[in-house]
Amino acid sequence: YFYGSLGDTVLSVYKAVLGGVDWGDMLEPLRTQISVFLVPCFMVYIAFVVLCMLNVITGVFVESALVTAKKDKACYMASNVKAVFDQFDDNNSGSLSLDEFQDAIGSDDMQTILCALEIDVSEADGLFHLLDIEGNGHVTPDAFANGCARLRGPAKALELAILMREFGKLSTSFQQYAHSVETRFKWLGALVQDRQSRAHWAAIGKRQSAGIPGQVFANPSEASPDSPPPMSP
Repeated sequence: YFYGSLGDTVLSVYKAVLGGVDWGDMLEPLRTQISVFLVPCFMVYIAFVVLCMLNVITGVFVESALVTAKKDKACYMASNVKAVFDQFDDNNSGSLSLDEFQDAIGSDDMQTILCALEIDVSEADGLFHLLDIEGNGHVTPDAFANGCARLRGPAKALELAILMREFGKLSTSFQQYAHSVETRFKWLGALVQDRQSRAHWAAIGKRQSAGIPGQVFANPSEASPDSPPPMSP
């Protein structure tokens, strides 16, 4: 019945995979009428098709559905973000200032968008400055969408981004301050050397005017053991 011809065999194994017939019933004629060695081959075939091939096919369809849902979600969020920005854009500039952004963050629509993007916002100021990449004090809908895409995740992701931004600002300020201090120290060292040189030559002039013989030294620090050593810049 199951293996009378090639067509019957193909139809039977197809039914065994999709549940049209129990594969145990198909296994019995193979064992009793043909050969017992065909039993493990048939079992391997059933295991491969059911556990591997069908799962792969199911995964392909599920992944395709997830990609489609993600695209639909992105389009929906983009339209909602534009609507929220238009709602709180008082001066119709196409972007939100810090005050307008704080008002927008407190709205239910924006909270829904942030929850959908998996962003936990504990401070609106930090999020605004992170999204304001150009530093002009305004955030556009595109900058908001792109920035939120980078900040998706738990609160640690947002806190880390804020920390990196603040560290960058601190590093820049420290470098500027270090350069300023170094310049001032160089100027101070040069000033001290100039004062010491003038005092040295003034002392020599006084000795010569008083008729006291003295030796002129090229290095002011060698003029007298009591004189203080020159300070290095």
